Amino acid sequence: MKAFLEKAWAGKVTEDDKMGPYPHPKPIDAANYDNGKLILAEQAQVIKGWQSIENWKPDDGEGTRQNYVNVPMLIGQEMGNLLKFQFNGNAVDIAVAAGPDAGVIEFRIDEGDWQKQDLFTKRSVNLHLPWYFTLAAG
Repeated sequence: MKAFLEKAWAGKVTEDDKMGPYPHPKPIDAANYDNGKLILAEQAQVIKGWQSIENWKPDDGEGTRQNYVNVPMLIGQEMGNLLKFQFNGNAVDIAVAAGPDAGVIEFRIDEGDWQKQDLFTKRSVNLHLPWYFTLAAG
């Protein structure tokens, strides 16, 4: 990719070749992620059992992605651990390091029914990798 971009941008760009501003099209779906924001792990309220690790690294010897270590991480290791965070909107995702120790979380939104999400992926067997789960959308 790097070689492709270097070659593509190697030539001189004339004044009439330059891109200018253009209007964005209207969203196809009013419930899109244009107004999405990241809620940091530190903003969650730990009720019971979860630990906030400032510079997380797995201690099981399995592989990782470089940009997913030495970062803040919330770790829950026991059934019944509980945390909560607030958000406004119509969708919520979570970002996890889905490794061999990934489990199942239970969650509910706005006092709704409890739901489950398995955080283990087919690639989690011997690698902690970034994975994103949509818990609710719409």
